[in-house]
Amino acid sequence: FGKGFWNPAFNFLITLFLLIPFFKIFRCKLVCYNCGIGPFPVPVSRTAARILMNACDLITLRDEDSRDLALDLGVTQELVLTGDSAFTNPISSAERASAILKENNIQESGNHLLGVNVTVYIDSWLQPGERVSGKDALFQAIADAVEHVKKNASESVIPIIFCTQPMDEGVSKQLSSLIQAPIIDNSRYLSHDIQAVMQKTELLVGMRFHSLILASAVGTPIIGMNYAPKVRGYLRLLRCPEYGIELQEVASGVLKEKLLAGWNVRKELLSKQAPIVKKLTEGAHFAASELENLLGCGSVNAVEAARAIR
Repeated sequence: FGKGFWNPAFNFLITLFLLIPFFKIFRCKLVCYNCGIGPFPVPVSRTAARILMNACDLITLRDEDSRDLALDLGVTQELVLTGDSAFTNPISSAERASAILKENNIQESGNHLLGVNVTVYIDSWLQPGERVSGKDALFQAIADAVEHVKKNASESVIPIIFCTQPMDEGVSKQLSSLIQAPIIDNSRYLSHDIQAVMQKTELLVGMRFHSLILASAVGTPIIGMNYAPKVRGYLRLLRCPEYGIELQEVASGVLKEKLLAGWNVRKELLSKQAPIVKKLTEGAHFAASELENLLGCGSVNAVEAARAIR
């Protein structure tokens, strides 16, 4: 991506760009592996991304938006659609998930679990016209939507907040105070454990991209809050763009009805998303094996092999 292009501590693109000659001198394989790319708000970042990707020995991309953007940048290398690497993450056992629920005083029996995720980035990745007026109002709207589901669903619904990155703990606690929900966080639990608990939820509404990926990977239907273009793109990829809700719509109260509607059709939502998730998972696993072959002996045509799964 091009945001903060000149800050190598935030954006690795400029560092990788400057290292390209050394990759070639030392015959080091350069692979763009299951990447999502963009946005590129600074013109020089578009140029750097194009040169870097054209220098790659293999490019596998996790979504259609990244492929389309790469073509728009002028990338001439072959682009192989696979899936996000998080789809290959091992998942802890159901027994481990039940133990975590018990540790956090979450009654599993007789209840239906709703996953919720927020991120500290809020709308910093959006265009100025897409941003919300304030964090507090946004979180209150999310809390109102969750409470609306609890009050109007025909089942007993218990919300659980999933915090997949330590940097999101502060905002997760803020939301927790509004809806009185427990937090399953990455400081205490590994991603494998978090996914095991996600597998027990019947729907997840989330902001952070990888909260949506991790939930999808374990068969949980998702609703996205579009804090960044990649979330919007992922819901399009799942052929459910109507369940990718713009943050301005969240703040205006649209999420309240959309979340309840999604909860009521969660099985149908899963049946729509699951076949695409299955292909993405297969793509991610295949990319991993082909990368291993490529780096291990250099005799396997990874592009041709990966193309076979599409």
